Amino acid sequence: METQIKANDSQCLTGVCAILASLSYWIIGASHFLMPKAQLHFATGITADFFKSLASKSTAFQVHYWTFAISSLLIMAVVLGLKNFLGPRQSLWLRLTEVLVLIGLAVTALEFILMQNYALRLAKEFQDLDISAQTIISTISLPRLDPEGLFGFGLSGLWLGTVNLIMLKANQIPKLLAIFGLLGAFLNELVFVGVLFHIAFLIDLAAGVGAMIVGPVWFLWLGIRLIRHGG
Repeated sequence: METQIKANDSQCLTGVCAILASLSYWIIGASHFLMPKAQLHFATGITADFFKSLASKSTAFQVHYWTFAISSLLIMAVVLGLKNFLGPRQSLWLRLTEVLVLIGLAVTALEFILMQNYALRLAKEFQDLDISAQTIISTISLPRLDPEGLFGFGLSGLWLGTVNLIMLKANQIPKLLAIFGLLGAFLNELVFVGVLFHIAFLIDLAAGVGAMIVGPVWFLWLGIRLIRHGG
């Protein structure tokens, strides 16, 4: 009885984290489009205009980067919490994707915190530097732990696709919810490709459709189901 209560509490907590992740996705998407174009550096790279823009306007940038880090931690909690919902008989492939996505999310959280702190500090001093120093800083760019987006997006998409197929096959989620999850997995891979090959359109598409619609719907719906199942 006590074990069942703990399991139910765990599912409810996982559901709460999923709902908070849903909200964080919307904030990420909204702040992406609120940032000036010069600050959207994932596809174009760092330029002098990036630091100049950041020095004059950084609110959306800070919201975006902090929310990305917090969202990564919330999704880590969802990944761990879903283990109880999925049951003890998990396939080796699912367990492998769980390990990979947890590593990827941890890397993403740390990377976005580091990039933000480094960028804001340099932006304050950038205007006072001479042209040669500005060129060197722009060339060096920001500290990146995941420059190709493999950990943050490629591995997340891999896990998201896997877990939705498994839950759908086990009749643990509705078909429509699984479709949203699979679409989210596809959009994650689009971001990975966009970052890898510097295609801004793919990143904007995933931010608009994935972060504003698909991601929030999937996490919110999943969170509500987990809370009801654990209640």
